[in-house]
Amino acid sequence: MTEKEMRLYLYVVTTINRNYLPQVFSSNKGMSAPNVVDNLITLGTCKPRIRTSLHKNFDKYENYVVGLSPSCTTPRKVLYVARIQELITFKEAWERGEENEIYKYKRGGHSPLNSDPTRVFMNGDIIIRSMDGTNYTFVNGVHKNDWDTYIIGGTKVGSKKDIYAVGDPQHSRYYLDKGPVFSEEMFTRFWKGYPMMRNHRILFGDDAKKLLQTIRKS
Repeated sequence: MTEKEMRLYLYVVTTINRNYLPQVFSSNKGMSAPNVVDNLITLGTCKPRIRTSLHKNFDKYENYVVGLSPSCTTPRKVLYVARIQELITFKEAWERGEENEIYKYKRGGHSPLNSDPTRVFMNGDIIIRSMDGTNYTFVNGVHKNDWDTYIIGGTKVGSKKDIYAVGDPQHSRYYLDKGPVFSEEMFTRFWKGYPMMRNHRILFGDDAKKLLQTIRKS
């Protein structure tokens, strides 16, 4: 079997505070990606272009997503690395919670305010019960209009943006404040156009491999 080329999505998680922690206001507000239960990272990233690109190109590449801390942090750090092993819809993620304990956490009853901090880091992208107690919905707050259109019963549910990315536990890491430093030299090398930073960057092949190697050695 031919080895797939690596594709790495690099973006800044802007909802992280200066202490490298998610800005958790309440269990009813939108928060920071990703969700982590034990060693499983899942992403319903608010970046629609990443969701669309993953949907379009998933089978062609070995896909990674790397989240970086924002400019309010000193130094800038890698918050998480996720090797995406599977793409499912939000409905499928909800349905897994019927029997799977990890996905059950994502169905409600647990939040960043009452979860076991040793194994559950539900910072955002949380699937919670809707008002009827049966159907899934998205936590209110960040990007609510986007979710209402593309994810929660809107006209484009099941579209290219209805993407819930599941990380490979063996090749994904959640760091937060313990993450490797992402230096200015790394920004210059891996973020085209730096210091002007918009949206996200996509790295391919050798560049993607070199960045992962640099992160893992740090």
